[in-house]
Amino acid sequence: MLLLGMICSVSTAGLAGLADSAVACFMLSAPYVVLFVFAGGGAGDAKLMGAIGAWLGLVNSIVVLFCVSLAAIAIGLAIVIVRKRMRATAINIGNTCYRWFMILAGVKGQPSLATDSQRQTMPYALAMTTGTCIAAIGILIWRLQH
Repeated sequence: MLLLGMICSVSTAGLAGLADSAVACFMLSAPYVVLFVFAGGGAGDAKLMGAIGAWLGLVNSIVVLFCVSLAAIAIGLAIVIVRKRMRATAINIGNTCYRWFMILAGVKGQPSLATDSQRQTMPYALAMTTGTCIAAIGILIWRLQH
């Protein structure tokens, strides 16, 4: 999918299209690489979003990243509410923010992150699919009006 997206970009816009495709691929996959490395997410998420970026180009990828982020927040909040884990989730978020602040400040001995039994999981593919579809509909409506 990634290779075909880049080939399509080259065939329609030459080297500028290839550059646009490559930058979009990197931009759309980078947050998921970070999640994979630091939070234990799946590497497949990064690969899929990178391939989507290669097809869409930079401008459309920014819209997709925004919509996927909003969908993830909404789905994550819904899961936390349904599971009645609001307090535990708030504590974990606070601990994580504190830990990152201490790491950036160079202080050693930060509190550990939540254990595996305390972590909340969510089907991130649902957020990626929902956000990408919402972005596609929004981009289509925008282009039809302009």
